[in-house]
Amino acid sequence: MSTPQNIGIKAIQVYIPKSYVTQDDLEDAEISILGEEFRTKIKGKYTKGLGQTTLSFCTDHEDTASIAMSAVQKLFDTYGYKPTDFGRLEVGSETSIDRSKSIKSFIMQLFEENHSILGVDNTNACYGGTAAFLNSLAWIESSQWDGRLALVVCSDIAVYDDRVARPTGGCGSVAIVLGPDAPIVFEKGSLTNYFINSYDFCKPNPSNPHPIVDGPLSLIMYYECLENCYMQLRSRHPGTTLDKFDFIVLHTPFQNHIKKCTGRLNFLDQHQDNNDPEIIKTRTEHQTVSQQSQAAANIFKGKVHPASLLSEMCGNGYTASLYMALASLIFNQDLIGKRLLMFSFGSGSASSMYALNVVGDTKFMKDALNLQERLDNRVQRKVSDYDNDVKLADKRYLTAPYEPEDSLDLIEKGSWYLEKIDDNWKRIYRIKE
Repeated sequence: MSTPQNIGIKAIQVYIPKSYVTQDDLEDAEISILGEEFRTKIKGKYTKGLGQTTLSFCTDHEDTASIAMSAVQKLFDTYGYKPTDFGRLEVGSETSIDRSKSIKSFIMQLFEENHSILGVDNTNACYGGTAAFLNSLAWIESSQWDGRLALVVCSDIAVYDDRVARPTGGCGSVAIVLGPDAPIVFEKGSLTNYFINSYDFCKPNPSNPHPIVDGPLSLIMYYECLENCYMQLRSRHPGTTLDKFDFIVLHTPFQNHIKKCTGRLNFLDQHQDNNDPEIIKTRTEHQTVSQQSQAAANIFKGKVHPASLLSEMCGNGYTASLYMALASLIFNQDLIGKRLLMFSFGSGSASSMYALNVVGDTKFMKDALNLQERLDNRVQRKVSDYDNDVKLADKRYLTAPYEPEDSLDLIEKGSWYLEKIDDNWKRIYRIKE
């Protein structure tokens, strides 16, 4: 077998749940709880303060396994891949539905023709998808590669116990095909990493699916990881600046955070000494960070915002977030000949940065994604519906047997859904005909 060349992304597909609420409605709901005297304080908090427009959410017929299967099913249906094309299937998720059985094992329902397929799940907050991505690339480069393709699936549902934090949630799943002779090539020598122990976000209570979050610390840890990965990159490749990249694709908790991240990267371009004390000092100076964001507004508009469609309209997809941003960029731009800077972050904390080079046409990916039409076909629901579905998901987490209460009309035809959980906690899935 010849040595594989131009290893990278050959196809990408996403699953977007049909249900959504507007961030404007979430603001109004908060005002109705707190009282009209809080209107000035609350109105604009999520739309302008976070920079978000709408938020996708799942019914109780959907979980991380079903939306992962739906992304793979959509990939098969739109690109024509077959289960036998793949020798590796690896998953990234932090929204576990079982403390032993992997999400990958549920996806194997789509691979009844192919049981010779490596890979399981990767878990570290929002970073697991990138772990699966890098593992799969390494497999193709290794002596163990058997000539088949790799499939990476990122699937998560971001929901918070605290109502105030819910506008920063979201959901989505992404399926990515990796292999040789790809139009989007992983740039060798570009990978940098930064890992550190932090308690900014964790899920230590097995009886509660929701995380314990230190929001301010999590944003600071993101900056620390981003900056250290970028400084490593420019140490390895002297002369590296943002000008060397056509687009910047970032893990996106919410829009206004990545605006500030763009400001931090631009600030680093102006401070080439990695030991400059101003780098650490200014990281926690909120006014300075905001000023840096404003100074980098044109960079954000030209290089970062083109990848923002899904994050702005669906919210934070956790492990799927970075690759939802990449899908958005592919949908919005003609990328042939472009160089992309990618950054992945997961609380706790784990991070990687790497570059992608687009050497072939990606129009077939854009057409397969068809994002705008799919977003337009979603169903706007009330905040009370969203709150009820959060309660149903919490109930389902601790209940067996369980039969979902939501309407199947909210599941797209050709997608997988949870039919029931039996009295032995076995989850039964069906595809909607």
